[in-house]
Amino acid sequence: MAKKKIVKKKKTLSKRVPVKKIKRKVTALVKDMTNESYSLQKNGITQSLMSYYMKCKRLFLFKINKWESEGYNHTTSFGSLVHDILAFLYKGAYNEIVVLKKESIADCLNYLIDLYEHEQEDAGKLDGIDLQEWEWEKAVTSTVLEAYIKYYPEDFKDKKFTEVETELVCDLFDTPIKIKLDGKYEIKGGKNWLMEHKTKSRITENTMMKRLSFDFQNLTYLTVCEKIFKQKIDGVLYNIIRKPGIRKRVNENLVDYKIRLEEDLKKRPDFYFMRYEIPYTDKDKSNYICELQSVLSDIGEMGPEKSSDDFYKNPYACESPFPCNFLDACASGKMSGYNKRKLLFPELSTLNEVEK
Repeated sequence: MAKKKIVKKKKTLSKRVPVKKIKRKVTALVKDMTNESYSLQKNGITQSLMSYYMKCKRLFLFKINKWESEGYNHTTSFGSLVHDILAFLYKGAYNEIVVLKKESIADCLNYLIDLYEHEQEDAGKLDGIDLQEWEWEKAVTSTVLEAYIKYYPEDFKDKKFTEVETELVCDLFDTPIKIKLDGKYEIKGGKNWLMEHKTKSRITENTMMKRLSFDFQNLTYLTVCEKIFKQKIDGVLYNIIRKPGIRKRVNENLVDYKIRLEEDLKKRPDFYFMRYEIPYTDKDKSNYICELQSVLSDIGEMGPEKSSDDFYKNPYACESPFPCNFLDACASGKMSGYNKRKLLFPELSTLNEVEK
């Protein structure tokens, strides 16, 4: 019997399959955070950023490093929607559509809201939103603003607006101060006033009137406008629109809710719409200039060599009047659930790249 020939198999090295390295998302730690690149003289500052510094230095640090809450989107909020539709109206849309074309106020508002919606869609700002909630926001906004137009018809007849949603920048104390102006108008006699829109849920008139007498935002805008336009600005018309607090009933549809809201707006318009004419004297303006210089001097010292400890927390600002968006970051010491945005000044559209 013939022997079987045993063939020895050559030993071969098994081919190593490269293992894909999974990039782990490293969570930034608050304690390691510094002023990454912000420069007061180079980037300038807005009133919002100054208010963050005065409220809480740690909040200011998060803001200059462009952190924001994950999923944060102000596009669909009642306040942002009202603000942008008012800009359309005061820029001339009301006169073009309602006065010249004889369209109804409701049709005018629906057209403007649709226009706004398309603009936001094209910019990708409506991605991932709750569509049902968005429909309610649009309906509430159109209902409230229709009542607003009827309550203030003189805005579109007597007031001569010379600036609406204008972005301005001027140097004060070697710092570019950047603002976005809601409105500037002339009244009889050639006097100039600013208009500032605010949406609020809660209003305490007594304390608000006292605060407005030295309001930092009003005086910032007024000072910038006086320097740029070389005109005296006599004061600010503080225009408040209250966010409806009427809650949806169980199984109530949108049509029925709108009817209830319309009835409440007709019954008590002065509850929803409030205005305060705030005149500012030369003394008010000079006091503000002194405070502005102090604030800018303090901020200018918060350079890249400063640690997060120098940007200390203000625990008295964490819940007043609403919980701070960075409360989790301060509590955990980690930036989990937060993202970096692209723009330093998200409220501005043309002045983010302006450098001194």
